[in-house]
Amino acid sequence: MRAAAGSGSSVASLWTGAFVLGAAGLLDGLPCTTHWRWCDRLAERHPRARVVPNVLYAGAGAVWTSAGVSADSDLLIELVRRRRALAAAGIARSM
Repeated sequence: MRAAAGSGSSVASLWTGAFVLGAAGLLDGLPCTTHWRWCDRLAERHPRARVVPNVLYAGAGAVWTSAGVSADSDLLIELVRRRRALAAAGIARSM
């Protein structure tokens, strides 16, 4: 994951997958989120991460996290939009 993020590829976690990114050191200094029930625990385990509760998704550069099941789709559409805006619009309309 570190190599992918370092090479400019997007790395995203869905729901509590943020703990995996945190363990890899990929959340240090970055805004991130997870399911509301686990935000406090994420902040405790990864104090260098900037945990942002009450958002659908958060991130910067190549590393992104989403809050929960419904927010996963929003994050993934956003990542597509960053590379292919027209494709993202089509995906969003079809959903």
